[in-house]
Amino acid sequence: MGGQTAVEQVTLNRRSELGSTACRRLRRRGLVPGIIYWGGKLEDPDEQRETIPVVVARETVEDLIRHEHTHAVLKAALDGQVLNVLIREIQIDPVDDAILHVDFQAVKMSEVVTVTVPIVLHGTAPGTLEGGVLMQPLRELEIEARVDALPEEIEVSVNELHIGDQITVGDLQLPDGVTTPVSPDELVVQVEAPTEVAEEELEAAEQTGEPEVVGEKKEEDQDEGK
Repeated sequence: MGGQTAVEQVTLNRRSELGSTACRRLRRRGLVPGIIYWGGKLEDPDEQRETIPVVVARETVEDLIRHEHTHAVLKAALDGQVLNVLIREIQIDPVDDAILHVDFQAVKMSEVVTVTVPIVLHGTAPGTLEGGVLMQPLRELEIEARVDALPEEIEVSVNELHIGDQITVGDLQLPDGVTTPVSPDELVVQVEAPTEVAEEELEAAEQTGEPEVVGEKKEEDQDEGK
């Protein structure tokens, strides 16, 4: 099923320094540049929804990642008010794993949103005790729900899986009010016979060409104007 999303608190501050050079300067000070934007439909035609450039302490973002709260509804303190926000994107440097930028989306608790949450397996599959290997090709699931009904994760029990058994998206018991656009035939987890796994690994090794080369450092021009 999956427990309802925990509410964590973060402190954000407006920033006036924009552009790549300013963002690099902020990072050297232990701060991560970001933005807050609004999603959903305007209920009031006169409602103003500005995109707000902000900064957040790097330690705060690292803590959210470490404790797997990046899918959670956050209470963001900004300018004396508290906003409900979701983290929509965290840009990370592929070379040194430095946190480059964070996008927050301000939401209303009654608003329906689309998010991606982790799929967490629980229990012990009997098939693994029979010599089989547990495979989980789908580790995250795209879901739609009201903000106040978002689960922090989707829990899947593997206690009944023997060799050859599988669980697809259509088999998942989603919490009330939660739906997914993912095909019900999409494979989530299965127990394969060890010979099948060995053959797949051998085939993958034969098809592998040159070693993967880490790409060049992502350009930071995305920070321009954010």
